[in-house]
Amino acid sequence: MHEETGDCQANPLQQVDQLYSQLVAHYGDVENARIRAASKLLIVALEKFKCHGGPDWLRLINEYLALAVEDPGKFDRIIRYQRNSGKPRTSPPKRSAAKP
Repeated sequence: MHEETGDCQANPLQQVDQLYSQLVAHYGDVENARIRAASKLLIVALEKFKCHGGPDWLRLINEYLALAVEDPGKFDRIIRYQRNSGKPRTSPPKRSAAKP
């Protein structure tokens, strides 16, 4: 799934992942625990879009949905990038070999 991190080091998406895991645990062995947990997060997200997204809140949601449906690879890359942003590098970046 994803790497767990402590709250003090977690970026916002990692914190949401942690909350999702807590919600799944709350539902226990219920057959659709993961869907129930995801639906709770979605309900809250939709409410926040509606309250704070201005008159174009639905257009913003539709853009995210279109991205997830029409370009799932890009959607996955965005999630991976955001999930990993803010983490310290475990090794220095590779450098190109100098040309003679």
